[in-house]
Amino acid sequence: MIWLRIIASGVGNKIKILWKNFYKTDLSDADVLFIYGTSREVIKLAPYLKQQMKPGSRLVSISADFPEWEPSVFDDEGLIFIYDMPPKEGSLTSYMMKYAE
Repeated sequence: MIWLRIIASGVGNKIKILWKNFYKTDLSDADVLFIYGTSREVIKLAPYLKQQMKPGSRLVSISADFPEWEPSVFDDEGLIFIYDMPPKEGSLTSYMMKYAE
């Protein structure tokens, strides 16, 4: 389904989707990385991603936050967390405190 959306959008030559093991893949060229994992998995991945991802890239996590990083964007309806790399120390709580009314 995602391939059809890419083709239909006209940006197919700019997007590359890989289904690979994070630990066995060089992530240094990634501009955006999507993760759909559990809380336990993201805790294990955090040090590796922090080391591998280039400054200015983005990490999008669906349903699980990185507890020691403050997201740059949080969508509470979709439970989507976006982190700019390198990650900012903090948490979802520190993010929410900034935008509390």
